[in-house]
Amino acid sequence: MRSAKFRSLFALALVAGLVSGCTENSEAPVLESSTSEALASPVEEPAEADESTPTRMEFAPEGEPFVIESVESIAGAELYESDGFSIELPVDWRVERTELDYQATYFAIWAPDRERALLNLVVSDWKNATDTTVEASSQVFETKIKTAGGHSMSRVPLTWPEWSHGVVTCFSLPVGGDDDPAEVQAIDVATRSADGSISMGVTAEAAPGELEESLAFEVLRTLKPTAG
Repeated sequence: MRSAKFRSLFALALVAGLVSGCTENSEAPVLESSTSEALASPVEEPAEADESTPTRMEFAPEGEPFVIESVESIAGAELYESDGFSIELPVDWRVERTELDYQATYFAIWAPDRERALLNLVVSDWKNATDTTVEASSQVFETKIKTAGGHSMSRVPLTWPEWSHGVVTCFSLPVGGDDDPAEVQAIDVATRSADGSISMGVTAEAAPGELEESLAFEVLRTLKPTAG
């Protein structure tokens, strides 16, 4: 039961972020480019700014970028491809794929010796993902995880050559009960393909202090868009 609850927490947070990002993008599409297209014509009085319309600055992360160096392959792993992305997975790992609403698909990726999914991934194909979409979705994810007890959180820009734009949220999360470990260190990456054809949210977890040296993080580093 704890396993399902933990998996659902990441899935719900990822989906909430992606849906929110799509909504924000549809309400305010001219946010990351020149404002010239939004200017009034010379014979018209410029309209007053709508203070309720979100701006990209409300979602943008701060701080030094988190750098992810891509890994081409992992020994003993096989290529898994689906829904506009590919990832290298150890041969004894399994994937649970679930179709969701909002043009999104959820993937839980499991190692054989773990009660919880080591990676959770939600991908959408709205065809119009922007930098604002990514930043808004990461902010919603951060809020959801903080509400669930997440702490030691940081939210910074992402540098990852395989992907166009991204935000990284690092955090720790108690999982409760008698799980081992009772708390995990995790990372959430919100990103998109270069042409905006897919928007991606992916989490990876490990024992505290072991995330960046973990196999889960190495697997995450093999993630690539196959469309766009």
